[in-house]
Amino acid sequence: MVLEAVIFDWGGVVAEDPAPGLVRYCAQALRVPPRAFQGAFARFGRSFQSGILDERRFWSLVCNHLYIGPPKQTNGLWGRAFRAVYRPRPEVLLLIGYLKGRGIRTALLSNTEPACVEFFRTLGYRCFDQTIFSCQVGMTKPDPAIYRLAVQRLGSIPARTLFIDDRPSFIRAARSIGLMAEVYQGTSWLWWVFEAYLQAPS
Repeated sequence: MVLEAVIFDWGGVVAEDPAPGLVRYCAQALRVPPRAFQGAFARFGRSFQSGILDERRFWSLVCNHLYIGPPKQTNGLWGRAFRAVYRPRPEVLLLIGYLKGRGIRTALLSNTEPACVEFFRTLGYRCFDQTIFSCQVGMTKPDPAIYRLAVQRLGSIPARTLFIDDRPSFIRAARSIGLMAEVYQGTSWLWWVFEAYLQAPS
Protein backbone atom coordinates (compact mmCIF):
# COMPACT_ATOMS: atom_id res chain seq x y z
CA MET A 1 0.00 0.00 0.00
CA VAL A 2 1.19 3.49 -0.92
CA LEU A 3 -0.73 6.47 0.45
CA GLU A 4 -1.15 8.96 -2.40
CA ALA A 5 -3.96 11.20 -1.20
CA VAL A 6 -6.22 12.04 1.74
CA ILE A 7 -9.77 13.38 1.55
CA PHE A 8 -11.07 15.30 4.57
CA ASP A 9 -14.58 16.13 5.65
CA TRP A 10 -15.04 19.80 6.62
CA GLY A 11 -17.55 20.15 9.46
CA GLY A 12 -16.71 17.52 12.04
CA VAL A 13 -13.06 17.03 11.02
CA VAL A 14 -11.32 20.17 9.72
CA ALA A 15 -13.73 22.22 11.85
CA GLU A 16 -16.10 21.49 14.70
CA ASP A 17 -19.44 20.09 13.62
CA PRO A 18 -21.53 23.23 12.91
CA ALA A 19 -24.89 21.44 12.86
CA PRO A 20 -25.90 21.93 16.54
CA GLY A 21 -25.01 25.62 16.43
CA LEU A 22 -26.78 26.13 13.11
CA VAL A 23 -29.94 24.56 14.51
CA ARG A 24 -29.90 26.80 17.58
CA TYR A 25 -29.09 29.96 15.64
CA CYS A 26 -31.72 29.44 12.94
CA ALA A 27 -34.38 28.28 15.38
CA GLN A 28 -33.87 31.44 17.41
CA ALA A 29 -34.03 33.61 14.29
CA LEU A 30 -37.29 31.95 13.23
CA ARG A 31 -38.63 31.89 16.79
CA VAL A 32 -39.38 28.17 16.71
CA PRO A 33 -38.15 25.30 18.93
CA PRO A 34 -34.79 23.84 17.82
CA ARG A 35 -36.37 20.43 17.34
CA ALA A 36 -38.92 21.91 14.95
CA PHE A 37 -36.25 23.55 12.82
CA GLN A 38 -34.17 20.37 12.90
CA GLY A 39 -37.13 18.43 11.50
CA ALA A 40 -37.62 20.97 8.72
CA PHE A 41 -33.95 20.84 7.80
CA ALA A 42 -34.07 17.04 7.74
CA ARG A 43 -36.79 17.34 5.12
CA PHE A 44 -35.28 20.00 2.85
CA GLY A 45 -31.59 20.15 3.76
CA ARG A 46 -30.37 17.50 1.33
CA SER A 47 -31.89 19.37 -1.61
CA PHE A 48 -30.32 22.59 -0.32
CA GLN A 49 -26.92 20.93 -0.02
CA SER A 50 -27.10 19.36 -3.47
CA GLY A 51 -27.95 22.66 -5.15
CA ILE A 52 -31.49 21.69 -6.12
CA LEU A 53 -32.84 24.47 -3.88
CA ASP A 54 -31.36 27.93 -3.65
CA GLU A 55 -31.41 29.62 -0.26
CA ARG A 56 -34.52 31.68 -0.91
CA ARG A 57 -36.53 28.62 -1.90
CA PHE A 58 -35.11 26.63 1.00
CA TRP A 59 -36.32 29.18 3.54
CA SER A 60 -39.69 29.43 1.85
CA LEU A 61 -40.20 25.68 2.16
CA VAL A 62 -38.91 25.61 5.74
CA CYS A 63 -41.21 28.42 6.83
CA ASN A 64 -44.21 26.85 5.12
CA HIS A 65 -43.39 23.56 6.81
CA LEU A 66 -43.25 25.33 10.18
CA TYR A 67 -46.44 27.30 9.48
CA ILE A 68 -44.74 30.66 9.90
CA GLY A 69 -44.42 33.60 7.58
CA PRO A 70 -40.90 34.00 6.17
CA PRO A 71 -39.40 36.89 8.19
CA LYS A 72 -37.14 39.38 6.46
CA GLN A 73 -34.08 38.09 8.30
CA THR A 74 -34.07 34.86 6.30
CA ASN A 75 -32.28 36.81 3.55
CA GLY A 76 -28.69 35.63 4.01
CA LEU A 77 -29.56 33.88 7.28
CA TRP A 78 -27.68 30.68 6.50
CA GLY A 79 -24.42 32.49 5.88
CA ARG A 80 -24.77 34.58 9.03
CA ALA A 81 -25.52 31.48 11.06
CA PHE A 82 -22.56 29.57 9.67
CA ARG A 83 -20.12 32.40 10.29
CA ALA A 84 -21.39 32.72 13.87
CA VAL A 85 -20.90 29.07 14.75
CA TYR A 86 -17.82 28.19 12.66
CA ARG A 87 -14.97 26.84 14.81
CA PRO A 88 -11.90 25.63 12.87
CA ARG A 89 -9.50 23.03 14.23
CA PRO A 90 -6.06 24.59 13.67
CA GLU A 91 -4.31 21.40 14.73
CA VAL A 92 -6.01 19.47 11.91
CA LEU A 93 -5.05 22.15 9.40
CA LEU A 94 -1.47 21.85 10.67
CA LEU A 95 -1.60 18.11 10.07
CA ILE A 96 -2.88 18.63 6.52
CA GLY A 97 0.06 20.93 5.87
CA TYR A 98 2.37 18.24 7.21
CA LEU A 99 0.90 15.72 4.77
CA LYS A 100 1.41 18.08 1.84
CA GLY A 101 5.02 18.44 2.92
CA ARG A 102 5.31 14.66 2.61
CA GLY A 103 4.00 14.80 -0.97
CA ILE A 104 0.49 13.60 -0.15
CA ARG A 105 -2.31 15.19 -2.19
CA THR A 106 -5.23 16.54 -0.17
CA ALA A 107 -8.87 17.34 -0.78
CA LEU A 108 -11.82 18.75 1.15
CA LEU A 109 -15.13 16.96 0.54
CA SER A 110 -18.18 18.51 2.16
CA ASN A 111 -21.96 18.38 2.10
CA THR A 112 -22.56 22.10 2.29
CA GLU A 113 -24.49 25.07 1.01
CA PRO A 114 -23.54 27.99 -1.28
CA ALA A 115 -23.23 30.55 1.54
CA CYS A 116 -20.76 28.25 3.31
CA VAL A 117 -18.71 27.86 0.14
CA GLU A 118 -18.53 31.65 -0.14
CA PHE A 119 -17.33 31.81 3.46
CA PHE A 120 -14.74 29.09 2.81
CA ARG A 121 -13.24 31.19 0.01
CA THR A 122 -12.59 34.01 2.48
CA LEU A 123 -10.57 31.75 4.80
CA GLY A 124 -7.61 31.55 2.45
CA TYR A 125 -6.78 27.89 3.16
CA ARG A 126 -3.96 26.76 0.89
CA CYS A 127 -3.57 23.26 2.24
CA PHE A 128 -6.07 21.59 -0.11
CA ASP A 129 -5.22 20.56 -3.64
CA GLN A 130 -8.91 20.10 -4.41
CA THR A 131 -12.22 21.17 -2.88
CA ILE A 132 -15.47 19.34 -3.64
CA PHE A 133 -18.65 20.94 -2.33
CA SER A 134 -21.95 19.12 -2.73
CA CYS A 135 -23.92 22.21 -3.76
CA GLN A 136 -21.54 22.80 -6.67
CA VAL A 137 -21.42 19.24 -8.00
CA GLY A 138 -25.09 18.28 -7.55
CA MET A 139 -24.59 15.29 -5.27
CA THR A 140 -23.98 14.61 -1.61
CA LYS A 141 -22.28 12.06 0.56
CA PRO A 142 -22.93 9.12 0.78
CA ASP A 143 -23.54 8.97 -2.98
CA PRO A 144 -20.62 6.86 -4.29
CA ALA A 145 -20.31 9.20 -7.27
CA ILE A 146 -19.09 12.09 -5.13
CA TYR A 147 -16.24 9.97 -3.77
CA ARG A 148 -15.29 8.89 -7.28
CA LEU A 149 -15.25 12.54 -8.33
CA ALA A 150 -12.93 13.43 -5.46
CA VAL A 151 -10.52 10.64 -6.38
CA GLN A 152 -10.64 11.64 -10.05
CA ARG A 153 -9.83 15.27 -9.25
CA LEU A 154 -6.94 14.20 -7.04
CA GLY A 155 -5.55 11.96 -9.76
CA SER A 156 -5.22 9.06 -7.33
CA ILE A 157 -6.77 5.62 -7.11
CA PRO A 158 -9.22 4.51 -4.38
CA ALA A 159 -6.92 1.85 -2.92
CA ARG A 160 -4.25 4.51 -2.29
CA THR A 161 -6.62 7.22 -1.05
CA LEU A 162 -7.71 7.68 2.56
CA PHE A 163 -11.00 9.33 3.52
CA ILE A 164 -11.59 10.87 6.97
CA ASP A 165 -15.11 11.73 8.16
CA ASP A 166 -16.97 11.85 11.46
CA ARG A 167 -20.04 9.98 10.16
CA PRO A 168 -19.85 6.17 10.01
CA SER A 169 -22.41 5.96 7.19
CA PHE A 170 -20.18 8.14 5.00
CA ILE A 171 -17.20 5.97 5.87
CA ARG A 172 -19.06 2.82 4.85
CA ALA A 173 -20.01 4.39 1.52
CA ALA A 174 -16.39 5.35 0.84
CA ARG A 175 -15.18 1.85 1.63
CA SER A 176 -17.81 0.39 -0.71
CA ILE A 177 -15.98 1.88 -3.72
CA GLY A 178 -12.54 0.79 -2.50
CA LEU A 179 -11.34 3.83 -0.57
CA MET A 180 -9.45 3.42 2.65
CA ALA A 181 -11.56 5.23 5.24
CA GLU A 182 -11.51 6.00 8.96
CA VAL A 183 -13.97 7.61 11.37
CA TYR A 184 -12.45 10.72 12.92
CA GLN A 185 -11.65 10.21 16.62
CA GLY A 186 -9.58 13.27 17.51
CA THR A 187 -6.40 14.94 16.39
CA SER A 188 -3.95 12.81 18.38
CA TRP A 189 -5.58 9.72 16.93
CA LEU A 190 -5.33 11.26 13.46
CA TRP A 191 -1.57 11.79 13.77
CA TRP A 192 -1.21 8.15 14.79
CA VAL A 193 -3.34 6.95 11.85
CA PHE A 194 -1.33 8.90 9.30
CA GLU A 195 1.98 7.72 10.65
CA ALA A 196 0.68 4.15 10.47
CA TYR A 197 -0.46 4.56 6.87
CA LEU A 198 2.70 6.37 5.80
CA GLN A 199 4.94 3.69 7.31
CA ALA A 200 2.95 0.73 5.97
CA PRO A 201 4.84 -1.37 3.41
CA SER A 202 3.98 -0.78 -0.24
